[in-house]
Amino acid sequence: MKQTELKRKTPLRAKTPLRARTSLKPKCVPKQSKSRKCRSKKKRIKKTESMMHQKDGTCYLCMLLHSNYAIYAYTEEHHIFFGTAKRRLSEEHRLKVYLCMAHHRGDANGNRQAVHHNQDINLLLRAAGQREFEKTHTREEFIEIFQENHLIKDKKGEFRCLINLENLIP
Repeated sequence: MKQTELKRKTPLRAKTPLRARTSLKPKCVPKQSKSRKCRSKKKRIKKTESMMHQKDGTCYLCMLLHSNYAIYAYTEEHHIFFGTAKRRLSEEHRLKVYLCMAHHRGDANGNRQAVHHNQDINLLLRAAGQREFEKTHTREEFIEIFQENHLIKDKKGEFRCLINLENLIP
C-alpha cells in the first residue's frame, strides 16, 4: 500500500507567545454581562487549637460522662456552637472538642448519647464551652457574641449548667 501526502485546506498559523494570546483583563468583571457572572471564592477558616480539649485521641464526652480515658484511633472535631455562622464563631474563639464517632454522630446500636441527637448533652457541652470562654472574657461578651446564655445561678449564688449531669449517665 502506497502512502500519500495529506494536504491541508487551510495553512497553519504561526505560533504566538502565550502572553500575546491572553488578555490582561481580570477574569471577572462585575456587571459586564449576564453570561460571565462574578463568583467570589469562599474564605477558608484557619483551623485553631481547642481551648477546651487537646487533640490526643481521647473523647471529651467519654471522659466527662464515663471517666473513660481510652485513646481512639479516630476522633471527630465538634464545634460547640454549630451551624454556619456559629461554627465560624466557635472556630474563632476555639470552642470545640474532639469526640468519638459514637458520641458525635451515634452508632448502629441506637446510641442516644450522640451530641447531634441529644439536646441535653448538647446543652451540657455549650455550658462547658461558656465556662471555658468566661475564664478569659466576661459573661456580657459571651452573650454579645453568641446571643446565648447556658449558665444559671443556683441557691448558693454559683453559676451552673441547666442540665444535671447525673441524669445523663445511664
